[in-house]
Amino acid sequence: KVGEHSGTLGETLVTIAKHCEDGHRLKSEVVRKLAYPMLLVVMGSGVIAFLLTYVVPVFKKTYDDAHVTLPFITKLLIAVGAFAKGYGLIIIGLIVAAVFAVRQLRKKPDIAYKMDASIIKTPIIGPWLRDLAVLQLMEVLGSLMDAGYNLAEALGEAGQAVSNRAIRQSVRDLQNAVRRGERFSRELEQHGDMFPPIVSQLVIVGEQTGTLARATGHIRDHLQREIGRKTRS
Repeated sequence: KVGEHSGTLGETLVTIAKHCEDGHRLKSEVVRKLAYPMLLVVMGSGVIAFLLTYVVPVFKKTYDDAHVTLPFITKLLIAVGAFAKGYGLIIIGLIVAAVFAVRQLRKKPDIAYKMDASIIKTPIIGPWLRDLAVLQLMEVLGSLMDAGYNLAEALGEAGQAVSNRAIRQSVRDLQNAVRRGERFSRELEQHGDMFPPIVSQLVIVGEQTGTLARATGHIRDHLQREIGRKTRS
């Protein structure tokens, strides 16, 4: 759409290819980073489930025959194992139902908004996902402004590229504020929970120097470095 508007469709396709390449590289880094911990979690959970459902009950019978009083922790493990063995299929069914229910609830915009807002506030992973969403926004916003869109128009179009609904709503609020004549940087500070502090700082520089489109490029570079650092740490 930007390329058609500005008559630079060839350059826009090159930009799209670069963004796709960066996205695939980042995704591969995330998968590589999480593969080993996820493998440990799956294998560890399987071993624990096997011990609780098949090994611990054998010891219970032995201790019962010997009339030995078991400590509370051991009794608790035995009870958990018996519950898991007796209601394992029900537990799995409840998990599947919960996943299905969450997917259905996310079809409602207000509930999806609350979920996405809660995800952003989650420790450790929340700021990382927030940076990814803001990076999506800035990539499109900069391209639109380079193509000749004014800030209000660019915010309206760029907001549609953001997958997180909470940040998408913040972009709509920013667009409305800019149309009212408010300063973009000041409004960004009002949405500090959705945007890293560096965003408003670089936007202030862009406003003062008249190079707001270039400032979005600096923001993208900073966010890409931050996302890469958090992915590798």
